[in-house]
Amino acid sequence: MKRKFWAADRIRFQIRGADPQRYVNRITARGLQLDHIRWKQNGCVAQGFGRDYSTLRRMAEQGGWEFSILRRHGPGRFLERCMARPGFPVGAILFVLLLNLLPHFVWVIDFGTLEQTDSQRMRALLAECGICEGTFLQKDTLEDAQAAALAQSDLFGWVSLNFTGGCLFIEDTVAHTQTIREDPPLRPLYAKADGVITAVEAESGFACVVPGQTVKAGQLLVDIVRLDREEREILQGASGKILARCEETFTASEPLSRTATVPGNVATVRDTLYFLGGVWPLQQEEVTEADRIEWIPLRLGRLSLPGCLRRETAWGCNVLTLYYSPEQAEALARRNCRQQLLESFPDAEILAEHYQTQTLSDAVVTSVTYQFVANIAIS
Repeated sequence: MKRKFWAADRIRFQIRGADPQRYVNRITARGLQLDHIRWKQNGCVAQGFGRDYSTLRRMAEQGGWEFSILRRHGPGRFLERCMARPGFPVGAILFVLLLNLLPHFVWVIDFGTLEQTDSQRMRALLAECGICEGTFLQKDTLEDAQAAALAQSDLFGWVSLNFTGGCLFIEDTVAHTQTIREDPPLRPLYAKADGVITAVEAESGFACVVPGQTVKAGQLLVDIVRLDREEREILQGASGKILARCEETFTASEPLSRTATVPGNVATVRDTLYFLGGVWPLQQEEVTEADRIEWIPLRLGRLSLPGCLRRETAWGCNVLTLYYSPEQAEALARRNCRQQLLESFPDAEILAEHYQTQTLSDAVVTSVTYQFVANIAIS
């Protein structure tokens, strides 16, 4: 007979035979407890504990009485069914364990109101701290990541990383930069090029030129000292703009052929799976310097999974020789001349330009003369 969990139950049984009182006396003499005893014409009905089932039945057989179970109540039958199908209790235990364990893994990272570029930057910061989908997140790791995020003063004014129910929420406010202007240095402003003054916008100091005046390179524009009525010196730092109409010539040479490094046609891809706290490289290729790193969250339809895929892509480099036509080389040389102008005068407003081009056997030389208005004041 298969094992039964009688010890957890209460049983109601019936005794048939002559002199059932003698059976009850034997049972009580053994120290077993019976209750709800009801006498019948040819036996009795009583209630006992399931743990005594074997003794009650054996003593009835030894005395010649007929023993039968009328009712059994308690968790024993349920336990028997569980033992007959162990998958149910094991599944329930695993469900409880997973229910308490899985919320400690990162399933989703919600970047909130961050723009795409800021989200990628935040993703890289979290990866440096060892946080991505599938990570078993601990309190110390979360605190370190928040401290590292707060250190990004150019990105966040305030940031908070909140982790609950497997979801990492990122809340932030935009950083606002307030520039505090320092007192201008006690240095005068001079002209860095020849020109005709068009506007004097000196914020401090004492202007020495007026609009319409022609100045030479190195000429004093804004002084830092002035005498009062009593011939005493008054000092004031010089700052501001002195706009002038100028003319400058820049020359650039562009070769008709050059070598250039371009991305290769064949990409090397290395995928790494992060899932439930584990890390599994899916490819054995080594990517020395990745040109692009992607973090791809794992999803099953609309359901997020506690894992992600880190994909490193490297295209490599090819060295090619590029050949330019004279027209293309001339356009590149003119662009180079304009870059020289903007490096010397970043706020230049070009009024006119004239250029001369000379084509050589291996290069094109271009000279461009610009007429422009710009700030010529330097300290």
